[in-house]
Amino acid sequence: MNNKNKKVTKKNKNSPLYEIGKNLKMTAQERAATQFSAVALKKLETVFDNLREGHTITQACLFSDLSRAAYYQIMKARPDLRRVQDSILELRCQIVEDSLFKNAVDGNVKAQVFWLKNRKKERWKDRIEYEDENYDTISEKDMKRDIRRLLSNNKDILEDIESEPDEKDKNTWS
Repeated sequence: MNNKNKKVTKKNKNSPLYEIGKNLKMTAQERAATQFSAVALKKLETVFDNLREGHTITQACLFSDLSRAAYYQIMKARPDLRRVQDSILELRCQIVEDSLFKNAVDGNVKAQVFWLKNRKKERWKDRIEYEDENYDTISEKDMKRDIRRLLSNNKDILEDIESEPDEKDKNTWS
């Protein structure tokens, strides 16, 4: 008997595809798009398993013997399966976030800086902005430029300010 024409009658209740199909009411368009072979859907389960293990979509398709084109065709036609993929990818991000947080709490300074710069951007950023009544906000570089312009007549004060430039501004000072 040809495996391509073989119908799968037993439903795997542990499969995420089973749960999705059982719980969602599908539109007529989605029902029409379910005409993929049972073999392709079984391969898709393997793709999802590989994604959970951390593989890229390309690798997961390769390991599952499903072409990327077929994979994306299924994802386009089946929004319910696309949601499964998205939840797997989101879970992977959460795992990395949790690991980053654990490293930050355990004293990894680089992880702490990265976490704070990305979670509390308004308080932990490289660019310092100053409020001024004549400006909405001005950067430190712009403020130094304005001070140089104002003090250009008084060379002594200007030389004091320029004697200790910031590391990142060394190349911009004349």
